[in-house]
Amino acid sequence: MLDKIKELTKDTALYGISTIVGRFLGFILVPFYTNVFTTQEFGIQSYLYAFLAFANIVYIYGMDAAFMKFATVNEKDERTVFSTGYIFVTITTLAFSVILVLIHKWLAYEADLTNYSNIFFYT
Repeated sequence: MLDKIKELTKDTALYGISTIVGRFLGFILVPFYTNVFTTQEFGIQSYLYAFLAFANIVYIYGMDAAFMKFATVNEKDERTVFSTGYIFVTITTLAFSVILVLIHKWLAYEADLTNYSNIFFYT
C-alpha cells in the first residue's frame, strides 16, 4: 500500500507540475496585469483565459490522461496505442482549428469582441 502511495505521489508531481506552475504564474502576474492593463483589457484577457480552458477540453478531450491510464494498465503495444491517440488528436485539432479560423469573426461578434476578432488566431 505504501508503494502505491509513493507511486501516486511521484506521478502526481511529474504530471501535475506544469499545471501548478502555470496557475502559480497566473496568480503572481495578477498585480502586474492590474497595473499595466486597463479594466477593459484585463476583462478581455480574463475572458480569453476562460475561452482557452474550454478550448483545451475540445482540443485534447482528456486523451493525454486516457493514454497514461491505458498505457499503465494495458501493456500490449504501447507504440500502437500512442500513435493512434496522437493521430486522432492531430486530425481533430486540425479540423477544430480550421473551423475556428472560418468562424472567428462570428465568435468575436458573439463574444462582443468585434474589435479583437484576430485575437482568436493567437489563442
